[in-house]
Amino acid sequence: VADLPGVGKNLQDHPVVGVIYRVEAEVAQRAPDAYTISEQLREYTIKVGEAMGLHSVGLDAGLDGSYASGSYGVLGGPGVASGGFFVSPLADDDEPDVQVTIFPRVTEPHVITQVQNSTAHLPSMLVTVALLRPEGRQRVTVGLGGRMNPEAGTTDFFGGVEVKPDGAAPGEYLTGKDVRVLSWGVEKVRGIFGMEPLNSAVGEELSPGAGVVEKDLHDFVKDNVLPNSHWVGTAKMGSKSKVGRSAASYEKDIVVDERLAVRGVKGLMVADASVMPLIPNGNVHSTVCVVAERAVEFILGPKEWARAEKRIREEEQKKKESGGNKNTATNTTEKREGGGGRRRNN
Repeated sequence: VADLPGVGKNLQDHPVVGVIYRVEAEVAQRAPDAYTISEQLREYTIKVGEAMGLHSVGLDAGLDGSYASGSYGVLGGPGVASGGFFVSPLADDDEPDVQVTIFPRVTEPHVITQVQNSTAHLPSMLVTVALLRPEGRQRVTVGLGGRMNPEAGTTDFFGGVEVKPDGAAPGEYLTGKDVRVLSWGVEKVRGIFGMEPLNSAVGEELSPGAGVVEKDLHDFVKDNVLPNSHWVGTAKMGSKSKVGRSAASYEKDIVVDERLAVRGVKGLMVADASVMPLIPNGNVHSTVCVVAERAVEFILGPKEWARAEKRIREEEQKKKESGGNKNTATNTTEKREGGGGRRRNN
């Protein structure tokens, strides 16, 4: 057992707010939704079959007798239409601190509550504004209770495990700067949607509403900010070599070293998002994969890791060669069958 004060501290996320627009009827009719998902799946399956050289095997043609053509449709993408990264005027450098993602539909259940009941029936689209470099920090603590305490700014998820602000006022998830950056992001979205062709495709801003500006916008951000499930940081990685005025406090909060080993506990490693001292300014999945890969390398050792990498490359090469041979055999069979057909016709 090791007493590591940094465990549970430094919890970071990409806080997000939603901007919702009404979609014009003509545009809404062209956009896929839950009522056309079966047709979208059929078209996607046919297109994948064409790409693999399977053509119409086991598939039915469309109502007009044709097969899918062109793009792979909505199921051929990541589920979002587009997105972008921006550098706000409040950024400390030229690295993006705001991410905007556009959804053709309001598909995030926790954001739907922002739409008032009187407008919930209208076709609408969602734009999420995420804070990539938050100042705010949270802390995970384990207590004996199993209750939520909104007044203290704590959220109890698993009966005694609480997430609460670390070093901030009770109930505060964002710092003042965080609120200003997210508000700037909302205004940036408004500017983009005020230009053509988007301006003609969308109607009024349903949430927060075009009239919500300045202090009211800040209040909206504070009241409607949501977690983004990108949690990192509660087992911070660090090195004893850090120097400077904050070196002592920094070292005290280190949980794992550069090789992911937990300080003071022999044979124990952590290999997940919790080891990241600072949250990446983008989705964290790929970074977690790199951490996991490095953990495998540390566990196996450099020689065994090199042998494992070699085996992986060899297996991948065999799969490629096997796939190429199958395609060649299929093409040869098709040519023979085609030739036989032509001989019968003659």
